[in-house]
Amino acid sequence: MDPGISPHFRREAVLMLLFAVAALVVGVLAALVVPEVREFFAQDRCLDRGGAFNQVTHRCEMPK
Repeated sequence: MDPGISPHFRREAVLMLLFAVAALVVGVLAALVVPEVREFFAQDRCLDRGGAFNQVTHRCEMPK
């Protein structure tokens, strides 16, 4: 019998590492995508109400 780490614990260690890496990747992707999605919906709401979305100030400008 090999006195090293058992295959069971080695497999568990690899799975824990993969879970941590996957959580980090999902977090980074969410941090990159969420602002873009929020701005898209802000523009959509503005246009649906009849306004014009200013790309520089990121504000909805309603006609007077």
